[in-house]
Amino acid sequence: MFVLQAPSLSHPLDERSSKKNWLQKIEERSETLEQHDEADLHPQLWTISQACQALNLGRTKIYELIWKEGLPIHKFGRATRISPTELQRWLQGREHQ
Repeated sequence: MFVLQAPSLSHPLDERSSKKNWLQKIEERSETLEQHDEADLHPQLWTISQACQALNLGRTKIYELIWKEGLPIHKFGRATRISPTELQRWLQGREHQ
């Protein structure tokens, strides 16, 4: 973690512009960090909602594929998760049928 301190200048106008620059630099760094954090998020397991978005299907259709066609899932208590890798294999297997 880093701490930035605004430089102290003698002239009030210089101080205002310096604070503005300092705040702008902080905002730029925080945006860069947020973008970096978002880029690193590649979940190994998807929620049903994420699978819906990936396949452009509704929730009901996803559950129908699970129950009727064997879409592979992982259960953690009441939580249902789908592996993107297993989903890809399952889709390829459906193409060959």
